[in-house]
Amino acid sequence: MPGSEVHLVTEGSEAAGFPGLATAVGMIEDAEAKGLLRPGGTVVEASSGSLGVALAAVCAGKGYGFLCVTDPEVPPGRLALLKRLGAQITGVTRRDANGGFLLSRIERVRELLTADPRLVWLNPYAYSAHSAARSARTAAAILAELGRVDHLFLAAGALRTLRGCLDHFREFSPRTRVTAVAVPDDQFPEPGGPPEATDALLLIPAPEAVRMCRRLAAEHGLAAGRPTGAVLAAVVRAAPSIDSGSRVLALAPDPRHRRTGPFGDGNPAPRAAASTVPPHPPHSAAPHEETRS
Repeated sequence: MPGSEVHLVTEGSEAAGFPGLATAVGMIEDAEAKGLLRPGGTVVEASSGSLGVALAAVCAGKGYGFLCVTDPEVPPGRLALLKRLGAQITGVTRRDANGGFLLSRIERVRELLTADPRLVWLNPYAYSAHSAARSARTAAAILAELGRVDHLFLAAGALRTLRGCLDHFREFSPRTRVTAVAVPDDQFPEPGGPPEATDALLLIPAPEAVRMCRRLAAEHGLAAGRPTGAVLAAVVRAAPSIDSGSRVLALAPDPRHRRTGPFGDGNPAPRAAASTVPPHPPHSAAPHEETRS
């Protein structure tokens, strides 16, 4: 993309060092206000990412129990952190129809709710307050800093970020083309997938996302997880269709400085609000894209 800018913005860490903490607080307080969560209650959630850690932290601070449904792909470091925060862990091992674990985790949550109706599921995939939390923070900060964004790429699996950014960009920057990015085995648990307000959905195979993670580590010293790798791989794929002089933003949904496991060596990477990543020549295969009408 000659003459274009590509910015990588990480969600990074909020207060107490947990990405998604504001969202977790909002979800818990909303459940309290509705009378769904009372003193001594236990929250159950299906999470392989940072939301589970944030919920564990909030529940610990408020005196609630927290039961987290995970899967074999959750990094050991994240499991250890969940346990340190007092979370109980239960897992699934059976892959779902998409080849991943997301739907299996959701199914396990529903089984637990049937077995123990006292459990409280906040269901982030259908939680409307996510939009308000993220619109007021991530998207507003991005536009304030960059001024103009022609293309926005972000992970469809991070629904709380996606919905919030969509709301804000559609209101304050309607000319921005928004592309949701997903890995095929991380499909959407709710009908309809990502919000229809996106302009396109780009599917990136897991191996391609992993290759981008390794490239980031080798060339830029950034230890990223698969969702971030997928988002940046999507930018590379879409490069031929992006006009020269465009300002492109890739929103990374995971915290670089805490990423360990198969895509990083566990060493902390330098933290930065934004960095420019020059893409390699586009992948030879045509992107699997669904254009929104």
